[in-house]
Order: sequence, then C-alpha cells, then structure tokens
Amino acid sequence: MKGFKIKKEKIFISLAGIVIVIFTLWSTQVYSYICSGTTWKTSEANFKVDTTDGPAYTLGAIRIAMDMWNEVNTSSFEFDYAGTPSYSPWGFDGENTLTFEDLESQLGQTHWWYTQESGTYYTLEADIVLDSDPFPGYPWTFDRLKAVTAHELGHVLGLNHSADSEAIMWSEISDSNQILRSDDIDGISYLYPSDESFLGDFDGDGDADILWRHSTTGMVYIWLMNGKARTTSGSPGTESDLEVRIQGIGDLDGDGDDDIIWRNVSTGTVSAWLMNGTALEDSGTVGTETTDWQIKGIGPLNSTEAAFVRSNGSTGTSTTLDIGTPGTNRLVVVFADDESKGAALTGVTVDGKACHLVATAINTSGAGNHQEMWYADEDDLGVSSGVVTIAIQGGDAGWGVHAHLYTGIAQDGFTDSGIDDTSVGISTITVTGIDVPAGGIVVMGAGEGTGGLTVNNWTSPLTERQDGPDPASADLFSASDIETTAQTNKTYVATLSGNHNRGAGIVASWDFGEYNYEREDILWRNMNTGEVKVWQIGSDGLSVESSGSPGTKTLDWCIKGIAQFDNNERLDILWQNGDTGEVEIWLMDGTSLDSSASPATVSDSNWYIKGVVDFDNDSQVDILWRHSETGMVYIWLMNGTARKNSGSPATVSSSNWHIKGTADFNNDGNKDILWCNSKSGMVYIWLMNGTTRITSGSPATVKDLGWKIK
Repeated sequence: MKGFKIKKEKIFISLAGIVIVIFTLWSTQVYSYICSGTTWKTSEANFKVDTTDGPAYTLGAIRIAMDMWNEVNTSSFEFDYAGTPSYSPWGFDGENTLTFEDLESQLGQTHWWYTQESGTYYTLEADIVLDSDPFPGYPWTFDRLKAVTAHELGHVLGLNHSADSEAIMWSEISDSNQILRSDDIDGISYLYPSDESFLGDFDGDGDADILWRHSTTGMVYIWLMNGKARTTSGSPGTESDLEVRIQGIGDLDGDGDDDIIWRNVSTGTVSAWLMNGTALEDSGTVGTETTDWQIKGIGPLNSTEAAFVRSNGSTGTSTTLDIGTPGTNRLVVVFADDESKGAALTGVTVDGKACHLVATAINTSGAGNHQEMWYADEDDLGVSSGVVTIAIQGGDAGWGVHAHLYTGIAQDGFTDSGIDDTSVGISTITVTGIDVPAGGIVVMGAGEGTGGLTVNNWTSPLTERQDGPDPASADLFSASDIETTAQTNKTYVATLSGNHNRGAGIVASWDFGEYNYEREDILWRNMNTGEVKVWQIGSDGLSVESSGSPGTKTLDWCIKGIAQFDNNERLDILWQNGDTGEVEIWLMDGTSLDSSASPATVSDSNWYIKGVVDFDNDSQVDILWRHSETGMVYIWLMNGTARKNSGSPATVSSSNWHIKGTADFNNDGNKDILWCNSKSGMVYIWLMNGTTRITSGSPATVKDLGWKIK
C-alpha cells in the first residue's frame, strides 16, 4: 500500500484562556514509541462522529479502532462513541470530534489543545479530520479506515510515530500494520498504566479471586481471596506472545471453576485455559472468528431451565432413547410396569450405567399391578450420548418400559415422591401430597391390570405423555412436565377411559439446575454490520457446540454488559445509544431475542457504565456508573428492567483510581467494587450493601506496575 501523511496541530490554552499555536508537526520524522508530552487528565475520552462525508461503514470502522485501544489490558484508557457533534467543523468547542473533509494529499489530521498545570501538560480536547475524497488509486476500505483512525487515536492519546514498521503508529499504513503491535501497547501502557479487570472464582468457593498478567513477560498469576484478604496465590503459566490477550473469564466446562479465555488479535483465534484453582488443567483452541467480530461478553446466555426433550417405550425388558449430549444437566426417568405382585426389579441401567430407585408401587388386588420408577442424572450418565439402551434387570417379556429425557435438572436427586397402590375398581389413579419447586419437573407413571384402557385426562401440567407400548394384559402410561410455580401438597391424578381392576401409580419431582454449574457462552458483535452472535460452548470447554444470532443493532448502540435482568437463569444484553444516551435491555431466550425494554436515558456522555451486578442481594441485577469528570460513583438499583432506586456511595475524584471489577468478595450476596491505583499499584476493595459502602480495605499494594489485574 502507498504511505500516507498526517498533519498534527498542537495548540496551547493558557489558564487565562489565551490561545497560542505552539507548533504544527508534519509526519516526516519517525521515532521509536515517543510521547508528545501531553496526556489526558482522566483516562477516558468521548468522541462525537460526523459520518456525513465518509463511507457507509464509517461508524463500524471507527468503533473497532476505538476498541483496539480500549482492549489493551495493560492500559486504563477508554475511548467511547458519544453520538454526533453539534458543531461539525473542527475547532476548540468543548467536543472531541471526528469529521471528514477534503485533505488533498493527506488521509488524516489530528488537532489537539492542552493546558499546563503545575508543570504537567494535559490535553483538553482533540479533533480528528479524515479525508473525504482520497486520491485516485487509494480509496477508503473498511480495514484502511479502521487503521488510519486507530493511528489518529494514538496521536490523541499522546503518542508520536513508532520505529516499528508494523506498528499502528508507524508513519505509513500498509497491510502489515492493521493491529496494535507491542510498541503501540507499550506506549499506551506507559501513558495510562492500568488495565481492564477480570475477576473470577477460580477455586469454586463462592469468593471472587483476582487474575493478574505481567505486561512484559506474559506471566499469569492468581490471588485466591477470602473477602478482602488474600489466602493463597500461584501462577498457572506464562503466555509469552503478547498478541494473545485475555478476553474474559467464564466457566467454559461447567466444573464450577472459572476459566481464562484468550484471543490472538492478529489471527482472531480463540483459545482457553481450563482452570482448577491456580492450576492449569487443560488448554486448547476453541474456534476462530474474523477480526471484525469482537467478544462482548461471557456467560450463560442459553437456557438453564428444566426442559422436556423426548420419550420412548417398549414392551419387554428394554427400550431405547436418544439421551443427547453430555454437559446439559440431563435426567432420564424410567418407568417399568407388570401385571403381577412379583419381586422387585434388581436394577435398571442406561447405557450400562446404574440407575437409582425412586419408588415401588404394588397393588396386591387380584393378579396385582407392579410399577417401579428409576432415574439416572448427568453425574450417572457421564460421557454417554446419543441413542442408548435402557434395560431392566429381574423382569421378563411381560413387562413394559418407558423412559423420559429432561435437561437442565439439578444433580442432587429427586425432591419428593409418592405412590398409589390401593385404587381398585375405579377410573382414577391418585397420588397425593407432592411438593414441586418452581421451575421443577413432575413425572407420573400409572399402570393398571386390566388392559385396553387409555388415559382421558392427566392433572395439569402433565402434558408430555408416553401412552404405550403396554405390558402384557395390562396398561402403562407416563407423563411429565414443568411446574412454573411452586406446588405444595399437590394431588396428581390419571383419569382412565373406564374402571380398572387394580391400579398403581408413582409421582416424583426434581428441581431445575439452579444450583449446578453450567457452561458459559461467548457473546460476539460484528463491528462492521452490528450483528450479534452467540457461541454455545461444548461440554469439553474447548469447542463450539453451536451458534446463533439474536439480531442486529445499528452501530450507534454499544453493548455495555451482560447480566440476568429477568431472573430466568439466562443472561440478557445491556445496551446504550451513543447518540441519545438511551439505555436498553435485550431479554434473551438462549440465542433468541425474547423482548426488550428501556429503563431510562442518560444524556450526559461523561457517565460510563462500569458494572452490571446485584448490589443489594435481591436477586435483581443493578447498574454501576462512574462520571469521567467528577469521579462520582452511582448505582441504579433495578427491579427487572425498571429502575426502583438509586444513590451514590462516594466520589473518587483522583483519576489515578480505576474501577477494575465487581464481585462478591465476602460471600454475603452483595457485589463489591474492586479498585486499583494506576500510579501506586494499591489494590482497594469496597464492600457494599446496596448503594452504601459498608467498609473498605486494601489486601496489598503491587509496586511492580508491570503486573495488571485481568
């Protein structure tokens, strides 16, 4: 590619308000990474963008350019899109702007204004101007516009040109300098030394832990925490390739310990370290997306509710059933029935794995009716998958066998059960006194010793039915479904098409998998098209099982976080519009958009969302804000998608202090706030109760500023 030149104008504003042009610098000199001498007093800059004379993909390319700098984990600086400017021509007007005009032989210019305070030069405002009419043979492309904008933003940060010909801050653009290189990263990290925070529970004890990575060596280190105190620490290893960067933390393999998600920013390849405390258990490549796709969140976006999948039945001593894939909190419930008063079965297996007995109901009237219920859950099934054989032991060809498959079930056994072994000469089989948790499943098996009858009605919500095949000279029926609200002492009835000679029935309930570890998914957004996509991670934690898109949103909307707003055990997506300040929540159903709602509009673009967690332990997700100019911290306490209350715990005016994450450090159910001082290295924790800071303290100071909280 042909090189380009940039014009940079640096303008001094005296404290008295007198404007003096200090110098105009043309980009004919090449430096090693060198600073221009001015920095922003805060580590945030909002830019307003006028796309009028730019290409159609302008906003997407600019947003990616901003995120290239934002995602440097060893820097605290954050660019944000703040809508369209009120005054388009560049000039000192109180707005940072990016606009287009005809620059003739240049692709871009950066102008900035600064002031001096106590011998330090601080940037007040910066404007970027890009060429609206590139010269022949060198038109704008998405990647070229992205790279030029990223270069200009580097000047906004306070960086001059690099001596590395592959760096974004090299004086010419080419195919080789499309991403930030180590020299660019060193520059922004020197000027704004901090990072984005990644907190996780690496040892599964319910207390948040702190992940560090050294900015020079790539060594990874973990502090295992107990409240504000560090209990132990260790290093799982070193990733020396600094273009492979930590993207987030999440439990990819569903073992209860958070794992580390990496991405090579050059190739787009995603990899994972599967963790056990501070130890690395396994690692591998998960998948690859092109670099216009960016990871925007990690969490369980797919349903963790109980769900009926399928059923099947056969006469004799076995049947078959497709039991799906591991890692979905499966439950297989097996019903067996025979016209007899005979001995109990000696066992039931699913793919050779032993099942657990729930109950036996034997009606001894006449020839009798003998029914048993057994189950195997995810812990029992292990790696078994697909179509398998379900077999009973101790029975014969006169038996019938039914099996039901559920997913999203708690793996700690059934919650309640009951039987009917006394009904004779009537049309009903009745089981009383059953408790079912909200969202849990209830299953019922009914058998009768006459043969030839059907079930005309089941007590709601027993709609998932398996009506045959039947045992010899008898009938076997089974049904199951989800109770959406909690049931206490409920009676379940199967009403037959006629009077039976003798009936037997069993009912049992299971909780859904609320208290079980679930695999987390990866949320992506395409910064060219605005499309959103979800990767569902496989049971091994190192593969993509499936993917889907809930929709597309225009690029003036920014994803600010993912959290569970509607208490359905699935994470939702929090958006904010850079033009209007409107906040919107997408309520998700797996990879599908269920509905959306807007709690409010925040027109002051200096407010940044810093966390989306539950601060008052009411099982409702709240929103944490910080004002970039004043340092005020503010919390919206939420009720679903509605704001119910709000308040400020404190103001931290020093721009050296950065919110690094939110997590429950003392295991009291309220999320707390983690801070880090970018100058001193001090780590500080606010223990919270709603909008109130109840206490605070520092577990340690890390004087080697090469160590960054991840």
